[in-house]
Amino acid sequence: MKLTPTKFLLLLVTALAVAFLTSSPSALSQTKTRSKPVPQTGDDTVHVIQPPVAPLDGQRLDEVLRQLQGGLRLVRPDLAKADRMMMEGHYDEALALLLPMWKKDPGDEMTATSLKQAYRGLKDYSGVLEVLRTQLGSHPKEAAYLADLADTWWKLDQNDSAMATVGQLIASDPKDADRYRVAAETYARAGKYREGIETYRDARKILGDSVLFAENLAQIFEARREYATAIDEYFRWLRSRPDARSAVQHRITNLIKLPEAAGEITAALKRIVKESPNDEYAHRLYGDLLFESGLVDTAFAEYRRADHFASQPGEHQLYGIMRSLETQHYATARAEAMSFLKVYPKHPKAIDVNFVLARAELGLGHADVAVGMLKQLAFQMPDGPERSHVEFEIGEIYRLETQRMDSARVYFQHVAAQGDRTPKRTAALIRLGDLDVYF
Repeated sequence: MKLTPTKFLLLLVTALAVAFLTSSPSALSQTKTRSKPVPQTGDDTVHVIQPPVAPLDGQRLDEVLRQLQGGLRLVRPDLAKADRMMMEGHYDEALALLLPMWKKDPGDEMTATSLKQAYRGLKDYSGVLEVLRTQLGSHPKEAAYLADLADTWWKLDQNDSAMATVGQLIASDPKDADRYRVAAETYARAGKYREGIETYRDARKILGDSVLFAENLAQIFEARREYATAIDEYFRWLRSRPDARSAVQHRITNLIKLPEAAGEITAALKRIVKESPNDEYAHRLYGDLLFESGLVDTAFAEYRRADHFASQPGEHQLYGIMRSLETQHYATARAEAMSFLKVYPKHPKAIDVNFVLARAELGLGHADVAVGMLKQLAFQMPDGPERSHVEFEIGEIYRLETQRMDSARVYFQHVAAQGDRTPKRTAALIRLGDLDVYF
């Protein structure tokens, strides 16, 4: 979003004022995830999941400005008074206060922002139009103002004017990718999702970037239950932004857990794996799909294929092992953990896998086997934080699983004796206190 010099200075000054005059978190850090209904071809309604940080459309920009200006309002009691009136629902009183101020100085952004809020509170969209026209008179290409203007036209049921305004927003600078985003989101707020989708696609053609706005499109298609297309866009996003891997995996994994999406997602992932056999994340996510479908053993075959292309050996098999323990597939967790330790005996996560192996044995009812494994592991380790962690786990098994409290006490005492060298010391002391009180 290109900000005008005036608005840039205003944002800078108000941010500094907030930093010095208030201790509240930035308005931007408090932005919440929002949702908006999406019309469907069927009977159901789903929601568009907006990004955690909302775009600075006209109304959002007003909101952010209002919150950032909180510090400056300490020296603008007139605006602070108007804010209190609106918080109490007295928009008419706020309007009576703000309108003369704005007419006296139409270029005062803070007053204009509050005045538009008052007009909206009264559903007086003609008043909002008056303020916006004045703002656009000074800054005719400002994307935030044009988006706000289009929103307001739609509030007045003036579809042709709104559509023309969105067109003007893009035409003002057709090589600016951000204008396409603002335009598409403006369409979305009006429920015109197809127009928004086409705007993103037009941007790709005009700007020559086939992965542009992949995240935005993926979320729209997901919300419209066009799951196969959503998966395609998520993979475009992943390939253009490898650093987004965690977010993409999380979103696709959540989709995989939706029974209604299984058919489309299965077909999409099979196709992607076939078309891109060396794609690490295609194999990983297909493995996740198989796992959630109950085909746990088959899932591990895909995890191993993904590991062939992973920068960290065993990364995806390790995920499957942890997931198996979490979902109480103890036999699978045990078998895969043993296989992992055989292939990667010096893996950085080897201790964690040993813990999984012990917990899998516990889940299978083999407490003595679990203790024996951990004792053998501890015996091979020098004194230090890692050994203390293992010994603490042994104490916990004795305490919780076998009720051998004297044995548990021995291991907790040994951990506590390590002093500050181990982060488990405090937990061990607490356990010892519990044992002294109750046993």
